[in-house]
Amino acid sequence: MRLTSHLDPQEHHDAVAREQGLSRQLSQRQLGMIAIGGAIGTGLFLGSALAVRTAGPGVILTYIFAAIVTLLLMACLAEMAVAHPTVGSF
Repeated sequence: MRLTSHLDPQEHHDAVAREQGLSRQLSQRQLGMIAIGGAIGTGLFLGSALAVRTAGPGVILTYIFAAIVTLLLMACLAEMAVAHPTVGSF
């Protein structure tokens, strides 16, 4: 079974030409960090489920409050980094 493209031949050629410049440049260390991040994220998700089951729905409100505080803090840090750009700051 052959997959057909909905592009005309010229568009197909242009798409292939654009992708010729792509290359795999992730190092072994970067791939390892992505894998560790995925494992930690899964653990946090499962840990959250345990906390909600144990403490009840108040945990969800606490997570939402913490997310809002974190968002505001990151917005403040971004403003400071833009207002006073210094090498090695943020």
